Amino acid sequence: MKNLTLILFCTLYLQASDVKQLLIIPLETLEQTHAKLYTYEVTDKGKEEVFQPIDVIIGRNGSSAEKVEGDGKSPLGSFSLTSLFGYEAQNPNSKMPYIHATKNLHCVDDSNSSFYNQIIEKSTGYESYEVMRREDALYKWGIVVDYNHEAQKAKGSCIFVHIMHPQQKPTAGCTAMREEDILKIISWLDEKKKPTLTLLLQE
Repeated sequence: MKNLTLILFCTLYLQASDVKQLLIIPLETLEQTHAKLYTYEVTDKGKEEVFQPIDVIIGRNGSSAEKVEGDGKSPLGSFSLTSLFGYEAQNPNSKMPYIHATKNLHCVDDSNSSFYNQIIEKSTGYESYEVMRREDALYKWGIVVDYNHEAQKAKGSCIFVHIMHPQQKPTAGCTAMREEDILKIISWLDEKKKPTLTLLLQE
């Protein structure tokens, strides 16, 4: 059952910001790797829950408000969802920007590179990166989380919402869910409504 902390946070956050679509993951501990995601939208009738709670998996080492590159933790806080990505050439939702994940598309996780935390076409100038067209298809559909927007060195990079591993393995810091669930989320998101993902530690 959702407690008062979650309900109060959602109400106050949506009232105090211009965010109209909020995805929130309330956490009971910093160590947990499995959680529920709740979806809310502001309409003319007020704040409404969009989907039934969705099972998600986060970082293999839990979560932290002070994420470090390679720590295996998901970042606590609120972050804009800026674009979709996927293996299909066509955008599945015209209300959001879309990145076609080709074999030459990389997300740079080398914090010494000038391309740190950027999704770019294969280039030089970095030692490590995420391949955006993974062979395991976990990135078949995904959403870019605007974490570490200023690309501060070693603060973490390449944070996404993507498809869950078939064996439900925790992530390196992303949020993962079943393919049918991420497709629901993707079809719902609207850039004009400033969709935002929040990981919240409940007290």
